[in-house]
Amino acid sequence: MIRRICLGGGALLLLAGCAGTSTPAATVTVTQTVTATVTTTASSSTTPDKDSELKLGQTLHGDGVDVTVTQFKAKVPMPQDQRTSGQLSAAMVKSCLHVDVASSSFSWTHWNVAASDSSQYPSSGTTWGTWPGPMYPVEKKLKPGDCVKGWIYFDTEPGVKIARIEYSTDTNQASWQTG
Repeated sequence: MIRRICLGGGALLLLAGCAGTSTPAATVTVTQTVTATVTTTASSSTTPDKDSELKLGQTLHGDGVDVTVTQFKAKVPMPQDQRTSGQLSAAMVKSCLHVDVASSSFSWTHWNVAASDSSQYPSSGTTWGTWPGPMYPVEKKLKPGDCVKGWIYFDTEPGVKIARIEYSTDTNQASWQTG
């Protein structure tokens, strides 16, 4: 029996010796390089600002005011009491004073239309109660956050093709294409 224990113990020593001299197992390390590419695309709903060329329905986000021309009528029938050889055009305008701005006055004086040949036609100097409404106020003082909306009328020449509606103050300039 002693012989069996010795043989068994010897076998264990041989196995232990073999285990100590083996080569270590290989460790696999994977290195991955990731490259990020940032791509920016222009949004379809750009925010026009002052000195902008706009389309009808777009809003000028200017200094202290947001202004939108939503419609343009190249030829508006003149009221019976105003029949002349001229032509009347009109633009539907909405102006809103920013809430963080002191009260301010809005009027027709900042508006004109320009023909395709660059001829300029200012807003009409007179208004009549028979003109189609709602009319944009000829002169109105707004409080912060208030808006005003209505038609602004322009005296133009018969047959003239109006290319754009122009808005100009000391701090904001924009034009809206009519077609």
